[in-house]
Amino acid sequence: MSERQGRLSKANDWDNIVRVINKSPKNFCIIQTYSGFFGSTVYRAIVGSSTDYVWDQSMCGAVANEDLGPLEWPHTTEGYAIYERNNDVMYPYFKENHLATAHISIDMLEYTTAKKIISKIKQNKILLLKTHDMTPRDFKCKIVRIVGSIQNITNLNDSNSVFRDRDGVYIEPCHDNNFFNLDVEKFMSDDYDTYCNEYLKLCSFLELMPNINNVRQYILLLKDKINRYEKDIL
Repeated sequence: MSERQGRLSKANDWDNIVRVINKSPKNFCIIQTYSGFFGSTVYRAIVGSSTDYVWDQSMCGAVANEDLGPLEWPHTTEGYAIYERNNDVMYPYFKENHLATAHISIDMLEYTTAKKIISKIKQNKILLLKTHDMTPRDFKCKIVRIVGSIQNITNLNDSNSVFRDRDGVYIEPCHDNNFFNLDVEKFMSDDYDTYCNEYLKLCSFLELMPNINNVRQYILLLKDKINRYEKDIL
């Protein structure tokens, strides 16, 4: 089965958001990711590779009053703040949500407003935004589209996973000039060379100074947490 997520409902301020971003596209970048395709991990990898990107305490996803870097795990709790949805599966949902994710605290592009985006802009910085809507091509800024399948990354497809049960979902690339298609399976690979090649292509597209080892360390620890969750160790 190919891409299923389709076009999501957008905030009433969508046209203004497009205008703000397209007025100064070099000051913005967008991650286009299907839900569960490690979009927050890619977000952290990008911002953790360059001080050119906006990052502050309000974005770090900490539960307690911690000021964490993009590639830093919480020190006072086991995981990040949870996303509040699917309350009908509270225990397994909370457990995975808190312990086996890389959540960040930002509004999704389709649910924010131009005013909120403007409030996050900092001089000479790039604001990285994120969307689960895989269809929009309205923007002139650089867009990192997460493509491929997560089926071989984890063994959670047949479990009660809220975030990773994406069996059969395959995201096709987009070949517009301002898009980079990041192969999620290669980026999250256990094989160092496979990961490194994909990460370096991302860095080249975004003109980042590679932070190979720290990004790699973050990914491997996240995968370890996911595997421990799957085995019901956490």
